[in-house]
Amino acid sequence: MVKIVCKSLTSSYQVSVRLVNALRDSGNKISKRGHAPGDIYEMLWEHLNTLDATHCLFVLDEIDSVGDDDDVLYELPRCNDNNNVTETKVGVIGISAYSMKVPE
Repeated sequence: MVKIVCKSLTSSYQVSVRLVNALRDSGNKISKRGHAPGDIYEMLWEHLNTLDATHCLFVLDEIDSVGDDDDVLYELPRCNDNNNVTETKVGVIGISAYSMKVPE
């Protein structure tokens, strides 16, 4: 399980970089800038395909902080169906503190 608190992250790019770094050793982290978004996803898929696990669950806390840039919420849950990740089953839990006011 990989848990990321997204409160200070404002884009899918930032979330994806944080996920890649969560799967890497402390001496092998990537920088927060300077990579093409597609390259970040390729790094993430590579790490997931080489995990010594049958499943990986991502818990994204305060995901509403990311705003309208929700590409990561499209890419992660579909990575198995799109054959980006074939060796590990991927699941995503998004937690949001956002509440809607119900009209009376």
